Amino acid sequence: MVKYMNNNSGFQQWNAAKDAAQKKSPWMGFLWWVILFVAAWWMMSWWMGPKPTQTDAENAVAVEALDLSAVPVNEISSDNLTADVQGLRISNVELLKYASNASDDNSAPVTLLGTEGAFAEIGLLSTGTTAPTATTVWKNSDGVSTWRNSDGVSFSRTITINDYVISVTDTVKNASKEEISVAPYARIVRANDMKSSAGVYTGSVAFVNSDLEHEDWPRIAKKSFAYSTTNGFIGFVDQYWETVLSINSPDQTMRVKALGDMYQADAAANVVVVAPGAEQTITTNLYVGPRDRNTLMNADSFISGIDQ
Repeated sequence: MVKYMNNNSGFQQWNAAKDAAQKKSPWMGFLWWVILFVAAWWMMSWWMGPKPTQTDAENAVAVEALDLSAVPVNEISSDNLTADVQGLRISNVELLKYASNASDDNSAPVTLLGTEGAFAEIGLLSTGTTAPTATTVWKNSDGVSTWRNSDGVSFSRTITINDYVISVTDTVKNASKEEISVAPYARIVRANDMKSSAGVYTGSVAFVNSDLEHEDWPRIAKKSFAYSTTNGFIGFVDQYWETVLSINSPDQTMRVKALGDMYQADAAANVVVVAPGAEQTITTNLYVGPRDRNTLMNADSFISGIDQ
């Protein structure tokens, strides 16, 4: 058979043509090997690579499906606002001096964080002990909420209102014999309000190392954003209103991201160590009010930089 193919056969002619082509293009054989290698590598990567999993947003939505029916709802109020407090969460903030219908002073007050699934949550993550969660039932007495875990660590929470700033002060007392650590966090979860932007900027706002950072709703829907800062705040702005939070603690990581159909702005601060027999206090400030310069200037004493 070999002898036959070498006697002026089509195979011999094909071989001759191939040799001629290689002489004309000495790199052709090398390029073919490169192409084959890349194709093989891509196929192996596709075959051996990790299978798709749930996205962060999908996982977050699953986490949000909490049963809070056992957690009582308490109301806090001042001359400017009322709000519902349910464990770690604050929602349904009514701005008593602003009517929802600008042409009707008798209409219901403007409500922020009032839509289904919207809230601000302020809490602690712990190491070496157990901290209260969103489903924890606190004891309430004279405006102070308390909870004690089985390790002998007690948590107490006081909420005060200054103008349109809601201040949450957490005190951790460590009566155990072991050192514990807590890390404060806070977040705002809400829907977007693109329809009422009316040509002004709406979306997220962050104060990062004395600089303002803005991301509009469409950009947040496509990707998340993270910031590292020694101090600052993060939240959302609408045409007339703002919901902004700030942990009174240095070295924070702040993020904004889509959370299914909702949007989340959150902050986490450095770990606070509580020695046996000691206590530590952490304050987080939440501004829920008008996008008004004079009002924001008053709030600056609680949330530095918000007047910008």
